[in-house]
Amino acid sequence: MKEHYGIEASSSMVRLITQKHASRIAKLKKEAVSQEAIIISETDGSMVPIVEIDKIDKQAKKDTRKARKVCWKEAKLSLARGNDRANRFYAGSIGT
Repeated sequence: MKEHYGIEASSSMVRLITQKHASRIAKLKKEAVSQEAIIISETDGSMVPIVEIDKIDKQAKKDTRKARKVCWKEAKLSLARGNDRANRFYAGSIGT
């Protein structure tokens, strides 16, 4: 968090947030009428380097190596499926 967003997160704060989400999931699991109502999903993200070329720069026409800029964007991959189902649904995105 600190490296990418400049936010410091203490381990106790992370634990409290995780426990809060776990208790909400437990409530939803109790309220589920059947196994069909359960959806298993996961989302994972990673920061990837993106190279942008400055097209306004006059130097770029001669040598594009000097007009390159590296920035970082988050790439996310998600998976969702029903409980005990073979069909899976995937989604992916880069940036917002």
